[in-house]
Amino acid sequence: LLNQKESVANNTLKSALKKDPANQQLRLELVRYYLIKKEYDQALGILDKGLALNEKDILLLKTRGEIKAFRKRYDEAERDFQRILDLRPDIPLGFMEMGKLSIAKDKKEEAMKWFKGAYGTENGWQAAIPALMETYIRNDDIDSALQLVREEVHKRPGSAAAYYYLGKALALKKDLEKAGEAFSRAIDLAPTWLQPYRGLGEVYLKQGKISEVLAKVEELYNKSPSLAAGTNLAVLYEYNGQYNEAIETYKTLLEKYSNSPIILNNLSYLYAEHSEDSKDLKKARYMVAQVLARKPDNADFLDTAGWIEYKLGEFNSAWSYLQEALNKSPETGIINLHASIVAHELGHTDQAMDHLEKAIAQKLDPQTREKAMALKEKWK
Repeated sequence: LLNQKESVANNTLKSALKKDPANQQLRLELVRYYLIKKEYDQALGILDKGLALNEKDILLLKTRGEIKAFRKRYDEAERDFQRILDLRPDIPLGFMEMGKLSIAKDKKEEAMKWFKGAYGTENGWQAAIPALMETYIRNDDIDSALQLVREEVHKRPGSAAAYYYLGKALALKKDLEKAGEAFSRAIDLAPTWLQPYRGLGEVYLKQGKISEVLAKVEELYNKSPSLAAGTNLAVLYEYNGQYNEAIETYKTLLEKYSNSPIILNNLSYLYAEHSEDSKDLKKARYMVAQVLARKPDNADFLDTAGWIEYKLGEFNSAWSYLQEALNKSPETGIINLHASIVAHELGHTDQAMDHLEKAIAQKLDPQTREKAMALKEKWK
């Protein structure tokens, strides 16, 4: 499939599944193939057959429900997610899927109840806190979001996620000093997680301190070229508009950390966003393919793949990747922005405007918001 041999990929997967019909991984790979091809009925048929073999397979139920929700067959999706709840009320999955379905139906209060249900399960907080936080933010209820994550930090002082979301809420409250401290603590706890670096970079940009901090991080990286220092440096270069320096830093890191999905993805995205050289774009396509081979359900990685295809002029392929990304993360601003641009290229003007409005409704970084608003004015 990665080598564009689609019919061979399809035949191979179907042959393998025929020999081992109970193999969940094979079945989901074939479903993924049909989703990329936008053959949704075929994908659902493969899932139906799998569930006929094992009606209690919650991963197949989840996948079928997600496809039905994406196609706005909400009642059918709800039945699949309710079945997950009936089978496993002790895990967050069913609650989370019901909450996301409520968001898709624009029932935010109902979504909150489901996400709180997920929070009440064992270890459910890891999935529920980000969802609750984002729902509060979408409702412009930053105070409730801040209270929620402060309680989490108190309960879980070793959680990078708790500090990251604390930083996010504080930044929205314009308490930039404390937001920076929270993001820095998240980085200390999870040095390979990208999002806190981005949060910290945005804080420095708003404070007008990015050049000052950049000099310090450069010095630190030159003394000790660790993955954390290098990632921090690359993100700061990106926020400071030094895209070539960011690319070179990631390339250097890649020599040492060749299997890092984050570095592969970030370098691929920078090539897509800032290089017009088709060789760089094809290199980016290859790198993100390696990432997706290991993590095919990651919405950010699917978004990167879609954006690379768009830059290569492969609009249908781009649309397929972005639809899959939205299936995993329907409310993410940057994914909706990319989807709006590709939809417009394909002549789907109403759909393009819908995705653009969704993107604008999110809390975007200043550069992305400026781009989105410019497109809205242009497409009027």
